[in-house]
Amino acid sequence: MRVSNLLWMFALLVGWALPGSAQQPAAAAVNQIVPPLVNFSGALTNINGKATTGVTGLTFALYKDSEGGAPLWVETQNVKLDKAGHYSVQLGAASSNGLPRELFAAGEARWLGVQRQGEAEQPRILLLSVPYALKALDAETLGGKPVSAFMTAPVATGTNAAGASAQGSSAPPFLPITGVGVKGFLPMFTAAQVIKVSKVFQNAAGNVGINNNAPAANLDVKGTEDVRDTLSLFPNLTHPTLSVNGTVFAVSSTGLVTFVAAQTFPGTVTNVIAGAGLAGGGSGTPTLSVAAGGVTNAMLAHSSLTVTANSPLNGGGAVSLGGSTSLGLANCAASQILEFTGGAWTCVPVPVGTVNNVASGTDIIVTNPAGPTATVNLDTTKVPQLAAANAFTNNNGISVNSASYGLVVSNAGAGNGINVGVTASGAQGLVVSGGVEGVVASGTTFPLVGFGSEEGVFGENLTDANFQPGIYGYQGGSTQMTIGVEGYSASPIGIGNYGVAISSSTEGATIDGSAAVGVWGDTSGDWGVLGSTDEGDAIVGFNSSEPFATGYFENDESASSTAPVLVTVGGNIGGACMFDVSGNMYCSGSKSAVVPVDNGARKVALYAVESPKNWFEDFGSGRLSNGSAVIDLESTFAQTVNTQNYHVFLTPSGDCKGLYVSQKSAGGFEVRELGGGTSSVDFDYRIVAERRGFENVRMADKTQLFRQAAALKGGKKRSAPLRAPVRERPPVPARTSMVHSALQPTKLGVQAR
Repeated sequence: MRVSNLLWMFALLVGWALPGSAQQPAAAAVNQIVPPLVNFSGALTNINGKATTGVTGLTFALYKDSEGGAPLWVETQNVKLDKAGHYSVQLGAASSNGLPRELFAAGEARWLGVQRQGEAEQPRILLLSVPYALKALDAETLGGKPVSAFMTAPVATGTNAAGASAQGSSAPPFLPITGVGVKGFLPMFTAAQVIKVSKVFQNAAGNVGINNNAPAANLDVKGTEDVRDTLSLFPNLTHPTLSVNGTVFAVSSTGLVTFVAAQTFPGTVTNVIAGAGLAGGGSGTPTLSVAAGGVTNAMLAHSSLTVTANSPLNGGGAVSLGGSTSLGLANCAASQILEFTGGAWTCVPVPVGTVNNVASGTDIIVTNPAGPTATVNLDTTKVPQLAAANAFTNNNGISVNSASYGLVVSNAGAGNGINVGVTASGAQGLVVSGGVEGVVASGTTFPLVGFGSEEGVFGENLTDANFQPGIYGYQGGSTQMTIGVEGYSASPIGIGNYGVAISSSTEGATIDGSAAVGVWGDTSGDWGVLGSTDEGDAIVGFNSSEPFATGYFENDESASSTAPVLVTVGGNIGGACMFDVSGNMYCSGSKSAVVPVDNGARKVALYAVESPKNWFEDFGSGRLSNGSAVIDLESTFAQTVNTQNYHVFLTPSGDCKGLYVSQKSAGGFEVRELGGGTSSVDFDYRIVAERRGFENVRMADKTQLFRQAAALKGGKKRSAPLRAPVRERPPVPARTSMVHSALQPTKLGVQAR
């Protein structure tokens, strides 16, 4: 609890300078002038310094001194805290006689202590001069009586019925006003000379509240109001005339009303019913549309129309909507035609005449068009001829519906069959689509050659099915080292064959262009390269260079120090080995060395000793001299182990009482003979020490690691493996012989065409 440093204390010293009767008691006058109460305000907070709210009990006590001593006066009140923790009380209000005036009679200092229920009393506060006004009241009395007690009563004069002047009775005295008042509240009379606190309050800012002691506006009324006559509002042009707090409802200064979203009005259409021929409707915001069956003729007032056949037509008549009728030409006699003459169609004989001129049409050349004999020929610059060389300068299409080839090009000379060239970047020279083979080419060396500034040959297959290739290579030879698909790159940082699944990887971008690659498999997910076989080695690599490795594996993981680099799994047996990025090897089987015996006739396995921790060992020999010897740790070995904690095992090579290690240090250890012996004898020692940096690793749990290995074993394989189909050799045009070598790298550099 914290009592606010900003305190204000004052007494409600309200006096009325009212003349009174000499018979009024002095004590009564004093009681009516100075209420024995003192206003006090403070604030409470919790131990976290946050404001306390609600109702709580506070004990107020007055002391003679700032510390210690018994209280001179004690009072407990329940106070209500606002949202900031502030409260205001009247000290003495809980006592019938208020604060005793004798507390301030001697003019001594008084200290106020405040204590919250269940907590210690807060540091005391020195009272200011206001409470001493209770004592100062005596200065306004004489002998305990007010000045009015010593005033002579006013004398009234009058005339009696006989006209004689006589001294009348005194005028009635001014009566004292009783009751209570509260600062800021407008007082009201409840009876003659009796006032009480009204419900009208005015704060220091001038805001007036009715039934509200915290007005937030010029007038702030709490409760229900009734207006018995016209209510006229005179709004400021920048403020709404009327608004409802917490909603968007408002009446602007010009009378414009803004309604809330859910506002409804009498007469509002809430439902629409779809009639005949319509569909939709309903509540909310309905939509009407023509029904699926449409509008029938029965729904229409006029459901048909009349078609009139004028000359030279016949037929027509009345037609229902949705119906039909026929119109035809009027019939003429043989050798007659219809002719529009004199504003009407009539049948006339077919006219007979002579052609006087022949005009040239599209791609047609006419010689001697005026006759008497005109010659008509094709324009060979625009119409191709089958037996001549033709050049096409626009888009052309060939559409064939045949079981044979749609287009066959045969060249008996030394030239090419088809030569297609484009110059625009990204354009394709030849695009072919077909149900089986789009293009079938045969030749003695390179039946199909593609040249380009981007892709030489591009194949695309949009069929979403297993083993549907974009480009398929087939080699029909069965006795030689033939090649189905061969890729070649002459660049020292090029790739002979580059295969991408899904999309290229981010990892691949970090090594792009770093070395020449024969085959590169790349993917943004799953396996970059897959090798599989039923009988043989799935992946084989040969190398005859130094210092390059035949197999190199790298994992650039940076977040996990146990990420695998190489995993070997026995798919059906279940054994597994794993090498991680930290250089650790884990195997579910044993680690052994294969050593030849019997002069190399046999090889046997020697197994590694396993341990729950990482131990390094060193061996050596020493000699006791007069019962003691000092052995230094080999310096290189000492750099690899924790020399603060290691074990030494001793084996004497001669007769003695026994050996023990008397002391150890980071640099070595001392060996002594038991029982204080002084033998000089040789001995062997074995040092076992924890690997430096691995002192706290003991039987590390690798369960999850080998679960990942198990997932690699079976998670990617199908229960019923797919088999790539063996495709039939595509048909080719008839030829007498065909010789082609798949290994001709020197010819790949020839770009002539």
